[in-house]
Amino acid sequence: MLLRDHLLAQLATLPGERRFHLHVLFTTPRKHSRLFPYVKSRPKILVQEILILLSEQEHKNDEYGPNVFVSVIEAMHYTIPSTSSSILYVSKVDSTGQGIAPSPTSKLVRSFLAFYANPKTRPTDNLWIHVFARAQGQYLFPNSSDFPGKRVLSDSKLCSWWKRVLTAVSNDSSADPSSIEAYYVLPGMGELEALQSLGEAVEASGGSTEHPPARLKWHYGHPYTPKTTAKMPLGLDASDTARLVGELIPSFPDDPKARFMDELSVTKERDTLPISPMPPAKRAKTSSTTNSVLGKEDDKKEEGEAKSIAITADEFWERMSFRQECVSGAATGFFVVAFRLGEGDEAIKDGEDEKGEVSEQTMTRIVSSLTTGHEFSTAERAVRATEILSGAIRGLCEGLPDRSRRSGETQPENPERDRAEEGLLPDDPDPLSLHIYTRFIYASISVDNPNSSVRPATPPPPPVTMLTVRRKRKKQ
Repeated sequence: MLLRDHLLAQLATLPGERRFHLHVLFTTPRKHSRLFPYVKSRPKILVQEILILLSEQEHKNDEYGPNVFVSVIEAMHYTIPSTSSSILYVSKVDSTGQGIAPSPTSKLVRSFLAFYANPKTRPTDNLWIHVFARAQGQYLFPNSSDFPGKRVLSDSKLCSWWKRVLTAVSNDSSADPSSIEAYYVLPGMGELEALQSLGEAVEASGGSTEHPPARLKWHYGHPYTPKTTAKMPLGLDASDTARLVGELIPSFPDDPKARFMDELSVTKERDTLPISPMPPAKRAKTSSTTNSVLGKEDDKKEEGEAKSIAITADEFWERMSFRQECVSGAATGFFVVAFRLGEGDEAIKDGEDEKGEVSEQTMTRIVSSLTTGHEFSTAERAVRATEILSGAIRGLCEGLPDRSRRSGETQPENPERDRAEEGLLPDDPDPLSLHIYTRFIYASISVDNPNSSVRPATPPPPPVTMLTVRRKRKKQ
């Protein structure tokens, strides 16, 4: 099953009358050397960028309203083939607040992560899900926080939301509970303080809670220890000697951990280098040959820096709590959930390979257009932005390579493509029929479920007071 089809099947269970329009975009896998930049011997690592855009039309008075974006997910998937391990980093999740209730964002995120966590659809045997939670008014939908219908979560509520979502993902993954390990840390807070910030102090003390007990057991702290990486290797040295922070902690884009490691390496390098005159400026390198040489020099530099970050992971996180991102008055959270094949799990993947992949440049253009060329402060502007961006995605995807032609699959009739191949149309560097877009990237589904299917939340028990105790004594 394609990820797109899995998401649509889950969205179909939401209540209300509406039509969902879903775009699922992957970049072509490419080599990546910055996941562990401070490791001497790096394994082969491939990276794919993922962008999921969900729009919605409300069905009212026997007709559908305007189409408007409601949710978006941006993620990075790193694959280490040598150990059949991968990392799924969720970089951004955003909503416009312009859909009907209930919002599909939680269902979309939960279904997306569960697809990768499920042993049957997981692309590798071992999977690490990484999330950095930091509350902001908007992430990918510009000015969406100005829309009155958008509810922006506070810092503690956002961390609590992510913990609930990841717990639900582990329950939905069909994985052996003993093969799942979950870690979270709110820098600058102890475990009890973090539980109080997330509103879970009552549950931790053995009291009642409005959430049912979950199979997942959370550990407060970081997972970057040789013991954990030995259980679920990432392709690095899993021996007891691999204790330095640069050998255990991955670096992601726009990641405070990565920025801190970069600063530690630069500071240590300045302390160890002798004072010498400034070297002469080098000439600009423009050819492909010099660029490849420059890349090798950067690799050597990074290998040298690996020795300079001579601190343990425990010391790193202790110092991390004093970083600006963690002491600005708002709570931030780091969440890691690791899945490995259990005894009862099968390493058979029944998912179909994604063939509607776009280039890195195309993905960059789409994200740049979303974040800089549109705004979602009003319903009218959001509808207009949805129309323009949806058309732009379709236009850009018309230039994708048709892989089914190389694999011998049957293709639908397309006179325009055939004419292009016969030379009757202007030459195109990579002609494509539109069926790749509709088969792998875009799909829609109409939902018509009664609102009564939504179960009301169970009200919490009334607080026990001295008056309640006296009344009970009188009855006795």
